[in-house]
Amino acid sequence: MSRDRENREKQLFRCIPDILDYKTLLYIGARRRLAQMLGLFIKASYTIDILEIWRPNLQALKEMDGIRKVIEGDVRNILGMKLPSYDIVMWWHGPEHIQWRELYSVLKNLHMLSKKYAIIAGPWGFSPQGAKKGNIYERHITSLYPDTFKALGWEVDTIGKFKDRQFSNILAWRKSDV
Repeated sequence: MSRDRENREKQLFRCIPDILDYKTLLYIGARRRLAQMLGLFIKASYTIDILEIWRPNLQALKEMDGIRKVIEGDVRNILGMKLPSYDIVMWWHGPEHIQWRELYSVLKNLHMLSKKYAIIAGPWGFSPQGAKKGNIYERHITSLYPDTFKALGWEVDTIGKFKDRQFSNILAWRKSDV
């Protein structure tokens, strides 16, 4: 396990100690070789659905053990997909891939879809990245800072020595009102 992933797992458990105490997960945005935190939920026998926007990632995700369903779709249209509610809705390293003006409504929708927690993570601050292997959805187009999430009632934690540096991480979560 990479040190980066290990630090992020520790951050997740420190901030949300009961994260593995539930049953269902919607994991947003994944590719087979890069789906941090997903393995934790597979080992905990969660019922897991994945929402992925980029078609070339879909088949490999469908072949993963421990995944119930892979849904092709855009998180910006999540409520229109008529998905069920999930205990945990997790968008791990995804919010940096959409426009700033879209972030507030997407976060609200993720929270509405979650029964226990809505959780996001991403680079803390400015972290430029272009398309990877032809996937335009990998571009970083928004910088994430704690005040953005705090203003919406989310709890926030950061790791890394400084914002705007590679390998930093911002974690934000909101417990469901249900």
